[in-house]
Amino acid sequence: MNGDGVAQWTENGVAVCTTQASAQEMDLILVADKGTIITWQDLRSGAGSDIYAQRVDSLGTMEWTINGIALCTADGNQRYPKAVSDSADGAIIAWQDERIFMDLDIYAMRITDSGGFVATLLQSYFAGYRESAVVIEWALSEIDDDARFIVSRAVDKTGAFVVQPEENLEREGLMFVYRDASCLPGESYVYEVAVGTESGTQLLFVTDAITTPAAGLTLYQNHPNPFNPSTTFSFYLPERCRVTLTVYDAAGAEICRLVDAELEAGPYTEEWNGLNTAGERVSSGVYFYSLKAGKGRISKKMVLLR
Repeated sequence: MNGDGVAQWTENGVAVCTTQASAQEMDLILVADKGTIITWQDLRSGAGSDIYAQRVDSLGTMEWTINGIALCTADGNQRYPKAVSDSADGAIIAWQDERIFMDLDIYAMRITDSGGFVATLLQSYFAGYRESAVVIEWALSEIDDDARFIVSRAVDKTGAFVVQPEENLEREGLMFVYRDASCLPGESYVYEVAVGTESGTQLLFVTDAITTPAAGLTLYQNHPNPFNPSTTFSFYLPERCRVTLTVYDAAGAEICRLVDAELEAGPYTEEWNGLNTAGERVSSGVYFYSLKAGKGRISKKMVLLR
């Protein structure tokens, strides 16, 4: 209804859920300028009541799956859902749960503004910067045998999320630790952690922005190392200066100079293809690469395996 008492949608109302079974015990919350999120208990499974939700925009359009998204379809009855805002245009919904026979418990689920949700198997998580890396830790109450985790990273909340390498994840029982040492100094990153199974992928959580400390002149270890046929060097400049990046053999003789220029402050990467200044392939062995920037100089060792 508008402020003058005039109905705005379809005559007699828009249908939110019209399955053959009963839908009842409804609750709803306002979602800023995006309408409302409605939740209810639903008997469509025929094996007890479950919890569903739907978002309806201000024009009366259903934003999510027809007849609502299933928040919980566990054994037994799930009843009396109650919803509050999650402060991000989604909702946190709690209900009375009888999945354990003759035992009433309370469960909750967060559903995002796009209809994704955070699984109730997540117990806690932490994300922060320590020991020269962003560390993300989480604990679960249970997990399927075929489950795998997908960690994605974006530069603050304005960038696109990019899936990160799986080998950075460590597990001990139901405790998980992900270490990302590839972050650049002075940048802010946001991470998404999702769990994938045969039935699909579910979002576990999204971290707040994590800002890495600003750094002075930095030269990172080349990757890969050992390498063949090429490798990549990364470095960070705290200010504009004259820069050279040079490769030397084990005897200290210059093999090639990859950078010789005036550069602005910021992160840089350079690739070496294993060729000397004359364009000839160098042999296997130990080599050194040296970054000279202004009055600073840093050198590191690498190994070429043909």
